[in-house]
Amino acid sequence: MNNKNYYIMGLPAACKTTYLAALWYCLTNSVNSGLKIKEFIGDQTYLSDISSKWAEVEEIPRTKPEFEQKKITLLLENSTQDLMEISFPDLSGESFQAQYAEREVNQETVDYVRECDGLLLFINPENATEPNFIAEIPDIFRNNETIEEELPVRNALEDPTQVQLVELLQFVKYMRYDRPIKLGVIISAWDKVEEGIPELKNEPKSFIKRKLPLLWQYLESNLYYFKVVYYGISAQGGELTQNEILLNKNNPCERIIVVDEQGHRSNDITLPLSKMVSEND
Repeated sequence: MNNKNYYIMGLPAACKTTYLAALWYCLTNSVNSGLKIKEFIGDQTYLSDISSKWAEVEEIPRTKPEFEQKKITLLLENSTQDLMEISFPDLSGESFQAQYAEREVNQETVDYVRECDGLLLFINPENATEPNFIAEIPDIFRNNETIEEELPVRNALEDPTQVQLVELLQFVKYMRYDRPIKLGVIISAWDKVEEGIPELKNEPKSFIKRKLPLLWQYLESNLYYFKVVYYGISAQGGELTQNEILLNKNNPCERIIVVDEQGHRSNDITLPLSKMVSEND
């Protein structure tokens, strides 16, 4: 039996918890997933609660630091009936922002990252903070040296999303002593991307290149260290305000949208994990 440890990363409201809720529901209820649940090790209360809310298209509370799940362990079976034990923590987005702002990581996290077999990085484009470019600054400020204006004190938590994510990945690289690792970049709320940028509806990697170019450049420059695959995923399948439409699906797992970087579409929420587990190191 393979034992695999994964690390789930993401800033606040990156939809990590929604993904876990959909994952647990589909593992325990769907027959079309690439992975099947054989056993859950630990208390199922947390996952059962969030998956029930997900199935009923109710708002799922974001993970708060005081309610973090330090280790979730699943015994899974793939299509060839191979068994694998997968473990990962469910940490709050605030914890990752604190790492960025304070430039400190606790020893427990260091040990986990150092030994893990892969990362899942969640990005919600709906909540991304975009940078301000020099070209966008009015000429009066760029060309007039006599203007004096008191600049606001920098708040690290308001830094551009891609800056924060690149720094967090640099922390990972440092903690692992530059040892390569598999990385799944998951763009959440993919249904909104399809509505807003329809020409990229089957191209999650191109979306990162266009909308988060610093992150894309960093990953392209470090392909030896980060073995990257990209996914566009809508774990809910639409907005909560569309609950009547979403509830019309006989099987809630059918409303999930999963797009890989080759443009293949499915409803299999387990795909990022199953691909990561099946690939050779």
